[in-house]
Amino acid sequence: MKTPIVVGCLLFAAVAVAAVPRGARRVEADLAQRMEVALQQAGIRARARVDGREVTILGTVADRTTSDRIERLLEDVWGVRSLHNGLKIDGSAPAPMAAAAPVSVPFRVAVGRTADGVVTLSGDAPAGDARRRWLEQVGGLFPESRVEDRMVTRAGAPGETFELALAEGLRALAELDEGRVSVGSAKVWIGGSLAAGTSETDFRARLESALPQPYGAAFDFDSDDPALAAESVARAVVARTRDDRIVLRGVAPGAGARDQWMREAAQLYGEQRVEGDLQLASGELADEYGACLLVGLRWVGEIFSGRIEVTPGMVRVAGQTSAEQATRLERDLRAAGCRVDLAGLTRSEVARR
Repeated sequence: MKTPIVVGCLLFAAVAVAAVPRGARRVEADLAQRMEVALQQAGIRARARVDGREVTILGTVADRTTSDRIERLLEDVWGVRSLHNGLKIDGSAPAPMAAAAPVSVPFRVAVGRTADGVVTLSGDAPAGDARRRWLEQVGGLFPESRVEDRMVTRAGAPGETFELALAEGLRALAELDEGRVSVGSAKVWIGGSLAAGTSETDFRARLESALPQPYGAAFDFDSDDPALAAESVARAVVARTRDDRIVLRGVAPGAGARDQWMREAAQLYGEQRVEGDLQLASGELADEYGACLLVGLRWVGEIFSGRIEVTPGMVRVAGQTSAEQATRLERDLRAAGCRVDLAGLTRSEVARR
C-alpha cells in the first residue's frame, strides 16, 4: 500500500518543481518587456539583459553623468531585484537621449537595507531641507544601521505626496529583515524578506491603506511558491478615490478584456469619472483573473476609498463599507472563483458614501 503514496508524492514534487521555472520564465519575460518599454520611452540607445530579477544595462554612452542618469532612471522599474551598470564610457559615443531633447523624469528614490545593517539611499534628492528630513527619518527608523547617502541632487521638488509615500515606504522597510523600497511618481515597490512572525497579508494591507492617493504598491517577497511567482507577473487594481473617481490600472489579459473593463466602468459610474491605465499581459492568464476584476469593478463604488487588487492568486480588498456589504462582496467574489483577502476592509454599521 505504500507504493501509490510514494508515487503520488513524487508526482506532486515533480509538478511543484516544474511550476517554479515556468513562473520564473514568465516573471523574466515580463520584466524584460518593462525594461524595453522604459528604455524606448526615454529615448535611450541601450539594451537590458535580464536574468531572473537581475538586470544588466549594456551599451556605450558619452560620459559618466549619462551613465548614472540611465541607471537612476531604470533602477525603479518594477520587478528589478538588482541592477548592474555595464555601460561603457566613450567620449565619441552619441548622446543616448533621442535628439538630445529633455526628458521629463519623475523623482525616484530607492532605499536598500542589508542583513548586516547597512541602509543605502540612491536616486534623486532635491536641494534644500527634503534630503535632510529623509536622512533623519532613516536614522530614526534604523538607529543601529550604517547609512550611506548616494542620492544625486537635482532641480525641482517631488511634492508633498511623494514625501508621504516615501515615509510610508520607509516604515514598511523597517518590518523587513532585509529588502529594498523604491518610490516613483505613483508607485511604491517593496521587496525582500519579511521579519519572522510578520504576516504578508497584514503587511500588504497596512502599506496599501497608509499610502496617499494616487499611490499604489507592488510587492516582491522572497518565496519559492509558484503562485507568488505568477502573482508578480500580473496585477490589476480598481480603486475609488477620495474625490470619487474610479481608476483602473495594471495588467489586462488582452485588448478585449481591457475594452470590456473600461466599457463596464463607464456604464456603472459615468465616463467622466473613469480613468484607465491598463497594459496587456505578456502571457496567458486564467479566466478567473478577469472575472474577479469585473466583480471588483461592480463593487468598488460601494466602498469608501475602496481599492480592489486582483492577482492570479488572490483578490485583496481595502477601504470602508458596511458589514452587510462586505459579506455580499465576499460572497460574489467567491462565486466567481476568487480567493479573497478582506484584511484591509474596515466594516462599519453605516457605509460612508
